[in-house]
Amino acid sequence: MATKKIIIPPPPQLVRDKAELKTQIQERIKLGAEILAIPVSTPAEKAARWTRFKRWDDLNHEIIVTAFDQLRHTHEYEYEYHQSIDPYVLTGMRARKTPAEEIQQDFDAIAHQLEKLNAFHDKIDLQHVASGVESKSPAKKMDDVAPLLNILNRFHLAALQLQNRHGGRDTLEITDEYDVQDLLHALLHLHYEDIRPEEYTPSYAGGASRMDFLLKREKIVVEVKKTRPNLRAREVGDELTIDIAHYRSHPDCKRLVCFVYDPDRVITNARGVEDDLRRQSSPEMAVEVLIRS
Repeated sequence: MATKKIIIPPPPQLVRDKAELKTQIQERIKLGAEILAIPVSTPAEKAARWTRFKRWDDLNHEIIVTAFDQLRHTHEYEYEYHQSIDPYVLTGMRARKTPAEEIQQDFDAIAHQLEKLNAFHDKIDLQHVASGVESKSPAKKMDDVAPLLNILNRFHLAALQLQNRHGGRDTLEITDEYDVQDLLHALLHLHYEDIRPEEYTPSYAGGASRMDFLLKREKIVVEVKKTRPNLRAREVGDELTIDIAHYRSHPDCKRLVCFVYDPDRVITNARGVEDDLRRQSSPEMAVEVLIRS
């Protein structure tokens, strides 16, 4: 009698970049902790928190399922996360409870799922990545932005060199932001191919705005400012804070680079302004600020 051959399916492989997935799960963990911390003392507050929790939990399950190359219900990570979260099952009791005990049971159920999501996050680095998945690690992102940072750091040298044309020929004088944009646009072509000037951002707080440059393939937005007597550190900070809020809603802005050209050194504490604005970075959009003279 022929022996039936048992076929063991290969383990699931990630179809997402590990660094990107970890960042997304970290954000989900942060949101879960916020839901867990919601104060609850009434049945209405209990129901509202549970509804919000269920939306959070269902999306977590979908993220885990679609992160792998196998169909749903076929691998341990999906199963581990999506076990029953009935609070009565978790506590092993179905007897009638007081309102305070029911609130505690909900709290325990939410904490249980949050713990499982943390466990999944810790296992991401152990997973195999399917072939053909493009790496989006921090090292690759730095490779994309490195030529841009080099251009911006040496922009002033290029602007000065333009003042020394052979035979005293006409040149580009940097007098306002449009001049800065024109020179920068030319320099960007040395390293980037798909450069889209004046791309519109989605509406924010009742209005839309235009970004200066979008490096489409690299998902980098460049915002340009030039200081002047009435555009000093505080005004620059306020304008860029508004710009940062606009760009968060643009699907192609994963990194925002703000370049402030300050040839007259109007801003006296440039490094402090840079640090304050960089703190507005998020996992969805990194913010880099360079004030150069």
